[in-house]
Amino acid sequence: GINAEYMGHPVMNNLRPNIHRRLLQDFFKSFSETEVIYNITGATNRWKLEKPEDTEPMPNIVLFWMEAVRRDAVTPYNPVHTLTPFLDKLSKLSSTVLVNDAYASIPDTVKQHLAIFCGLTPDAEFGFLSFEAVPPSYCLSRALRDIGYKTSYIMSSSLHSFAKRMEFDFVWGDESPNPTNCLSDSEVIEPAAGLFDSKKPVFLAIKTCNSHGPYQVYGPKEEYEYAKTRSVGDVPKFNQYLNTVRIGDQVIEKLFNRLAEKGINSSNTLFILTADHGEEFGENSNMYSHGASVYQEAVHVPMILISDRLKKFTELRQNLYRDKSGRQFLPGLRTHIDLAPTIFDFIGARIDSRSTLHKGRSMLSSKAHECVPLYSMHAPDAVFGRICNNIKATNDDMHGSRLFNVTTDDSEDHDLSHSSPEHKELTKSMLQKSDDERKWSVALWKNVLQHI
Repeated sequence: GINAEYMGHPVMNNLRPNIHRRLLQDFFKSFSETEVIYNITGATNRWKLEKPEDTEPMPNIVLFWMEAVRRDAVTPYNPVHTLTPFLDKLSKLSSTVLVNDAYASIPDTVKQHLAIFCGLTPDAEFGFLSFEAVPPSYCLSRALRDIGYKTSYIMSSSLHSFAKRMEFDFVWGDESPNPTNCLSDSEVIEPAAGLFDSKKPVFLAIKTCNSHGPYQVYGPKEEYEYAKTRSVGDVPKFNQYLNTVRIGDQVIEKLFNRLAEKGINSSNTLFILTADHGEEFGENSNMYSHGASVYQEAVHVPMILISDRLKKFTELRQNLYRDKSGRQFLPGLRTHIDLAPTIFDFIGARIDSRSTLHKGRSMLSSKAHECVPLYSMHAPDAVFGRICNNIKATNDDMHGSRLFNVTTDDSEDHDLSHSSPEHKELTKSMLQKSDDERKWSVALWKNVLQHI
């Protein structure tokens, strides 16, 4: 399942000394054609889009990226609480699709920039190798600008170096040199609304910040009984976090209302609402924040698509199922690397497949991933996992290798790895596959960096 061009490419001949070329060749051959992660054919790889042939005006794209919002904190996914009533209201519209199982492969904001904006699987190594390696020509900002979009990135956090060098037409954020500083999330609304005064279609990315530690609450704070029903180690801090999620929902409502005043709505715009990763509060082995584990609270994220035009995608419609409240869910494993090909598919832009560097799949017309590798940011060689359908294998220094059915055991309390010889072997093989992919991705990214 591997093209012969891989075998003779310089990326194969200049690997780190501690990774044997022959072993890597054998590893490449172990992938099926649909699983090949990258197609390295030279140092000039980029997305080159062709404008849609359709005479219909190109739609706006609004990508709203919530900082550290875990899936079970969003009401449509977890109706036992009412933290996000506006998102719940949106979820019941016929123009809305909820992705049921979206995962952040590495629960880290910097790494997820690469997945969200460039459709690339980040390197699974401590540090920011792939983040430093990727040029603007590989990413949404350049690709969409080249076919006529006005591109912009607005954030309530400090201006990220990634945003500055991705060649957005407009970037707005906190000018403080403190990378952990946050403005109130509501301050993104007016700069965002002001972008829709031109005749060009707009690609607008918005990143909020207040739901990241230390969980700054701008406004009255409420006490949530839900915070006490979880097996958390720090109930007050979890309650503080839930307040930031609630206020984030209010910001989204205000943004939608402000954009509606400008004539920007689901008839002419694709709205994507997601989060870069989740957040932990001691539910599992005294783990807090994110980046140190691959538990569900850290990697299972919301992902919501909203547009009237989604109805025209026949394969998407055929894959949806409805819950009792009429919400439409898209089943199957999805990740942030799927966002870029989904956007391209949605606007009808054609991609030169010979120059792609990603293995993302359009959620509108492609099958879900069979498996998704998961890595901690802090120790990806020791704390990692893999999810295939509803079965998740994990490895960490404290517990060793474990296996869970996350459909029936989302809290990951019941280890199945030793329940049968088959489960023991499955755990081993799933983790080996993810570890092999980690070694390969690190070697590959180092060589991409050399050849750019």
